[in-house]
Amino acid sequence: DKGGERVRQPFPSLTANPVDVVGAGDSLLSVVALALAGGADLLESAALGACAAALAVQTIGNIPISLGALEHFIRSEIL
Repeated sequence: DKGGERVRQPFPSLTANPVDVVGAGDSLLSVVALALAGGADLLESAALGACAAALAVQTIGNIPISLGALEHFIRSEIL
């Protein structure tokens, strides 16, 4: 909320062909919560959560996302 205005930021899909959506919401919410607790703002936290969810849908089952996998995903998407 900036001066009474709501700011919106769309996030494109980060995964073209999801394999299994189990765990995507868990990954998104846990990474958003951790990022916010670590001092990131809401937009940064949401972006990190979206990356974690994108990783989660690339594997079958509810498999935890490692920090290394998240870092690798972010670097590969940015560069």
